[in-house]
Amino acid sequence: YLHHYLMYYNGDRNLEHLEKALLKNPDCADLYWEFIQYYELNGKQEQKKKFCEKLYFSNDIISSLYDYNFNMLNSAETNSILFTNGDHDKYRAWVLQEAKSIRQDVTILNAHTIFVLRDYLRLKLKQRKIEIDFDKLSAERNDVFLKELIREIKNKYPEIPVHIAMTVYDGYIKEIKDNLYVTGLVYTYSEIPIDNVSIIKNNLERNLRLDYLDYDWYNEKHISKSMMDRYNLNYLPAIIELVKGQYSRGNLESADYWKVKALILAEKVHDSSLIEEIKSSTYK
Repeated sequence: YLHHYLMYYNGDRNLEHLEKALLKNPDCADLYWEFIQYYELNGKQEQKKKFCEKLYFSNDIISSLYDYNFNMLNSAETNSILFTNGDHDKYRAWVLQEAKSIRQDVTILNAHTIFVLRDYLRLKLKQRKIEIDFDKLSAERNDVFLKELIREIKNKYPEIPVHIAMTVYDGYIKEIKDNLYVTGLVYTYSEIPIDNVSIIKNNLERNLRLDYLDYDWYNEKHISKSMMDRYNLNYLPAIIELVKGQYSRGNLESADYWKVKALILAEKVHDSSLIEEIKSSTYK
């Protein structure tokens, strides 16, 4: 099994090696991740779905990461495009879409992958019946490429909502920062101002599952707990924006409620400066 797995991983990515590894070790979840990636890149949706289901039932992914990705997907508008960053906000979201039929209307595009693999980007856009001029996209800088890609899509298809996951590197979005509005676990791209406080409130109160932030059953001592505590800080921009908006509108009870939620997240990572920042009157 290991021989064929390494031949695939370190070699020419020949699917035959991956299939032979699976025959030797059919219950190895590590192989499922590779199959999912391979079939996604090659547009084989039925095969991808099969291995997403296998990965889900393998219990290889901590439930809190599913909760996070559920909330990321449900921060996005209907039939939107969502640019993500890495494995934590890509595979888990795919598994939810394919194994649990959650938010299959959202097209997930990994910001790094589509910059490197333009044929894959063409494939994903074709699935959405989106046609753009690829000659206008930068081949040198990821941040410029992302800006040009989003503007190409929005210019030709203004009805398609575009989101950026909160996990995407700041360096990737610096060219479009002025057009991004926090609306949950995503930014919403808009070239005109939007009332993002109302969107955040609706998302946090109606669309997201937040109970796991208080009670993450059986995961108190999980190896990934510290990572998840840091990851969950991605909720803070939306919560703090909501707190400021609620204070300014005189909704003090709501503002205080969400301020406490923000403090709990900061206290879990023992970040004293962040705790003091949240406690400060800046948000009142």
